[in-house]
Amino acid sequence: MSQQAYFRYPHRGVSVTESLGISMLYTVHLFYNEMDYPAPGEIHDFWEMLFVDEGEASVLLERSDAPYRLKTGMALMIPPEEYHCFLTNPEQGYSLFIISFSADNEALSCFIEKNLLHTSEFERQMIGEIVKEAQSNFADSLDKISMQQIHLSSRASADCLHKIRLLLELILINLRRTASGYCQPTPPRAPRGRQAHRSKTRKRRDTVNPLRRARLF
Repeated sequence: MSQQAYFRYPHRGVSVTESLGISMLYTVHLFYNEMDYPAPGEIHDFWEMLFVDEGEASVLLERSDAPYRLKTGMALMIPPEEYHCFLTNPEQGYSLFIISFSADNEALSCFIEKNLLHTSEFERQMIGEIVKEAQSNFADSLDKISMQQIHLSSRASADCLHKIRLLLELILINLRRTASGYCQPTPPRAPRGRQAHRSKTRKRRDTVNPLRRARLF
């Protein structure tokens, strides 16, 4: 190989810190709760994120005087050691996604005050990806409420839990920015003329629930 002049660029790396500290995954659930089916209250030493895929759920937390009403597309963050229970809804049932995990409590402290959040299309897509990954790799069905530990199937991908953690981190980073006031969505400009019809069509297509679009039900 002939000698050629070259220059070695003095690049310096930047350390990437772990900002959430997710160390454990406990459960991933997706189930439909009937209108009159009572759910017992519970308390645990890890975080839990609830997301209503369809319908409306009422959740009572120990610190709240009135129940939280989670409508379709809303998420509720429940910190460790917070007693909570689901209330029956005589009018309609609801489809609910739940994921529970251990994390750096200080990193998620903004969810103590701002714990009820509207999710974006991106966050809903990430939830859909978690559901697909869990359904493809878990030994138990996601609607098995009595699940106390995640068991992988014999054909599970070796990196499936890592992927679920990364997807969860993306969701939490986005929700944390929203809760902290960093992300204020800018209202879209009103379309004109032929563009208005295209925008309405695109909007109807985009609002199709990502979980259902992925044929998960």
